[in-house]
Amino acid sequence: MGFAEDLQQAEQNLVAASGYHANVVNAALAAMQQAEQSYWERVRFFEAEALSIQRVYAEGLSTCAGIVLYPDRVSDGETTLPLMPGIRASVSTAGNTRYGGGDCRTLSITIDFPNGMRITAMGDPDKEGEARAFAALVMNKAAELDGAPPALDQDLARLQREIDAARVDTRELDAARAAYQAAYYDTAAIQTAQQALDYLKAQAPQAAEAYEEAKRKRGRRNLVIAIAAVVVAVVVFGALALAALSWFASLL
Repeated sequence: MGFAEDLQQAEQNLVAASGYHANVVNAALAAMQQAEQSYWERVRFFEAEALSIQRVYAEGLSTCAGIVLYPDRVSDGETTLPLMPGIRASVSTAGNTRYGGGDCRTLSITIDFPNGMRITAMGDPDKEGEARAFAALVMNKAAELDGAPPALDQDLARLQREIDAARVDTRELDAARAAYQAAYYDTAAIQTAQQALDYLKAQAPQAAEAYEEAKRKRGRRNLVIAIAAVVVAVVVFGALALAALSWFASLL
């Protein structure tokens, strides 16, 4: 193998080392970005949960005929009673639609509490399905309770602990950042290839300069060829366009 071939091989080794390093760094960067995204998704999930909890305690889980079901209570605007196991909710309908357009239908929702208290409201007879679904939801939520009803401050405290834990747990993110830093600064292969190329050039400076000059000439020649190809393409396209215009003009 001649000197020029040795130089060319050394340059190819340097390009390969640089390309491999770039690929490794890009992969580590993508992994780090994914870890950052996952980290913030976890934190924001619990933050969104906290906002959602505050909203349902303020606005309710569901409402029907003026009765609002909250996580910890039931209220019709006048009476508010705590949610507790043993609650019974029922929907009653009566009446019918008389011939001639009269409508005497009624619908009532009744919620009975184990302590003897009751909340009752009149609803829209056309929304019986919604009323029964609401009554079922009230009983299901009551049945889920184990002892005292939930409290907003307790739920928020629990979520704050989860938010704090998510923020503190940066193990995956730290590992990804460390891997990226290690990949970014691991340029040993590039340095070795560069040193080999520099050493080879230093052994025969004149031959190395001749090699570089030959590369520059090839580069200039390739540039001229590329420009000529573009010019030819433009000329050919122009000629075709002119011919097309002439043909259209002959049709007029």
